[in-house]
Amino acid sequence: MSKRWKPPFEKDKQARLFTICAYDSEHISYIEKVKKKLEGFFGKIDFEIHFNSLLPVPSIYAANKEFDVYHLISFERPVGREELVDIKIKTLSIELRYQKDGFPIIEIDSGYVTENQVIRTSLYEENHKIYLYKKVFAETLYYFDKGSFKPFIHTPKFFRSPDIITTFNDLRLIYVSSS
Repeated sequence: MSKRWKPPFEKDKQARLFTICAYDSEHISYIEKVKKKLEGFFGKIDFEIHFNSLLPVPSIYAANKEFDVYHLISFERPVGREELVDIKIKTLSIELRYQKDGFPIIEIDSGYVTENQVIRTSLYEENHKIYLYKKVFAETLYYFDKGSFKPFIHTPKFFRSPDIITTFNDLRLIYVSSS
């Protein structure tokens, strides 16, 4: 009997989960509560960087809202890329818990880093975003080329900052060294 062709499916590679918490410095007291909730969902935090951003951190929900604190958190446990929608739903549940005037006090942007790209979630459709399911979209922020992540033409201005790109390059190094 002759052999049959099979598609060259590989075992799915896992990714490095990150969340970006954006908030105003007056609400810094909430970040520890949010971190505890994130750890409850995603496991031990093993990387975080927190700084008052030189660029205003844009809201992921309101076009005219900006924050002054950027807090990136990454977790020890690798995640499957197919978990992205469930991850977004869990971060939304945290945002719903801490609100003021109908908006989250701390906005949580989630995504993952792989060897070749950085992906984040979105709730809004645009030409360059890919629909996953449950009204969640995926957006590619960077591709890896010549030793560093590079932004796409559609990558938001905030994510084009050299400091932010350096942070994601650091996350990539952690991901590659632990794979």
